[in-house]
Amino acid sequence: MVGAAIALLYAPQSGVRTRKDVKKFAGKTVASLDDLQEDIREQVEDWVDGMTEVVKDGVDRGKRLSAEGYERVLQGFDNAKKYVEDGRSRLEQIIKNT
Repeated sequence: MVGAAIALLYAPQSGVRTRKDVKKFAGKTVASLDDLQEDIREQVEDWVDGMTEVVKDGVDRGKRLSAEGYERVLQGFDNAKKYVEDGRSRLEQIIKNT
């Protein structure tokens, strides 16, 4: 692009024609940059959307694992309570029978 601009400036043509060519070249360059900017914006938006989904999925999985872990801990306490009660009943029976 820089080479084309330099070539336009040094071309053997009228000043009016050169100014028109430079203006046309500048317009095309601005349009190309606008397109590039839009493409970059879309790619960044897609990346952000993808990362948002990954984070949400991780949070959801963490909540599920946390809830499952909580349930397992409660089940463990319930089992321990049952074993203690069973042991107590056995000791009472042994004491009663002696």
